[in-house]
Parts: sequence; structure tokens; C-alpha cells
Amino acid sequence: MAKNNFLTDKFSTTGSLAAVAYGSSELFYTVADQIRSNSVSKSLDAQLPSHLALDFVNTKKLLKNAIFSTLDRHYSESGVFTDFIDIFCKTDLNKYSSRATESLLSLLNRISDYNSTLLSILEDCLEEAARLFGYKSELDLDFLSLAKDVAARFKTENYLTEDLDLILLIAANNPLTKVSSAPADTLVPLSEEGRLGKNYKGADINLGTTSFTEYYSGKSAYSSNIYSLQNVVAQGYVGYPLAALLGESLLDNDSLEYYSVSIGVSSSNVEDPLYNINLATLDIRS
Repeated sequence: MAKNNFLTDKFSTTGSLAAVAYGSSELFYTVADQIRSNSVSKSLDAQLPSHLALDFVNTKKLLKNAIFSTLDRHYSESGVFTDFIDIFCKTDLNKYSSRATESLLSLLNRISDYNSTLLSILEDCLEEAARLFGYKSELDLDFLSLAKDVAARFKTENYLTEDLDLILLIAANNPLTKVSSAPADTLVPLSEEGRLGKNYKGADINLGTTSFTEYYSGKSAYSSNIYSLQNVVAQGYVGYPLAALLGESLLDNDSLEYYSVSIGVSSSNVEDPLYNINLATLDIRS
């Protein structure tokens, strides 16, 4: 099927692309599906973003310890951060570090655009955790400075976290969690046909999709006809896997090692994809 390329900027949405490509913003889901199917990290996108991060480090405790170690140095400086921990966390830095870790994982699953950086993710999770403890802005905590130190700690901790920053960015840029946003400053190839017969998972788009009118009138995406639901199940329509499968994903023939990120196409296979992974080659900004 013939395709046309559309150049995006930071203001581009799936609706605006649909309006330009197909003359109707209501076909935004068709654009979103094509963005998902063309993702260079497609073999990892099927995982819940937080599962991807946890599977990479193997344990939530490693994340929490890295955050705690960084914040403990700031706590010992007896500054504004010390006052925050003493007043709002009752001197319990460990409890705040645990909450920040939970906020980090939760935030990865809630990011709905492609503009996040490692620093913005860490800054947001530290501030979110602080507000859960009743933080008041009068203290003027410098969350960006804290985030920079945590990011530096991730990179120097040990071999388990040396590529953690890349994994977090891959997780944050998961196209499955984006509905209205489009990748900025890139060429998005879209088919000339305005409505795809199947979505990116291979299920008939008419079986699992409803119009705006039907949705807001309270109708389900599935018709009352039992065969509609049976057809969706028969086609293998599934959500996120129940467990993190980073290793298995990378062993798939569509794994990251097979992508030439500069031109966005697959390259020749390698003999042992699991041990030839180089996350640094995945430029999610392109």
C-alpha cells in the first residue's frame, strides 16, 4: 500500500495528522495505529512501561537504593531538603525514597506525550512523591537539582544501571500509551487509505472500535451480538502481558538489534540477538 510521509513538530497530534492526511481529525486512531506499528521499539512496546524498567534492573530495591543514596547526601547538608524530610516525612528519608520509586514507576505508565526526558521524569516523580507527603511550595525545593544527581547516580551505580536512562526513555516513549500525541520532529509514514481494516494488533478495527456518538451515549465498543466479542478473542486481541518479558522480547525477530534507526527499516539478522544488544543505537528522538 502506498504511503505518504508527514513531517511533525512539537505541536503535532494524531488528530492534526489525520486532518492533513485524510481530511478528518476523527481518523486519529488510524494515525495512532500506524505510529505504533512503525515504532522502532515495537518488540518492547507490548510491555507495560513500568514492567520494562523493572525487568531491566530485576528488582525495585535497586532503584530505591540508588535514589536513597543520592538523597541521603542532600539530607546530610542540612538545607531545605533536610527541613522537608524532617517536617513532612518525620525524618524518614527511606520512606520518601520508597514513595519516589513508586511514583517513578507509576509515572512511566501515565506519560501521554513524547516530550519527556530523563530529567523531567525524575523531577516529576520526586515532586509528586513530595506532594503526597503534604509538601508546601514555600520551602522552594529544587527538584531539578535533585533529579540531576539521581540521574548521575544511575549512570555510575554499577553495570546494572548503566543503560537504565535509555530503558526509562524507551518506556516513556511507548506509543501504546499515547492517544493524541505524535512523535515530534520526525517523518511519519501514513497510508493513502483513510481507514485501516485492522489495527496494529491485527484485530478488525470495526470489532473493537466505537464512534464518538456511541461512546458518549454509553454504548460499549463491542456490539450486543456475542459473535462480535468472539471474533475479537479469536483474532488474539490482547493487552499488556501479565509478566515482564524483556529477554524474550529482544530475542524476537523484530528486536531492537535488527533496526537501522537512521532510516527506520529492518536490517540483516545477527546470529545471537540477545548478546548483541546495544541500547545506545536506539535513538528515540529520530
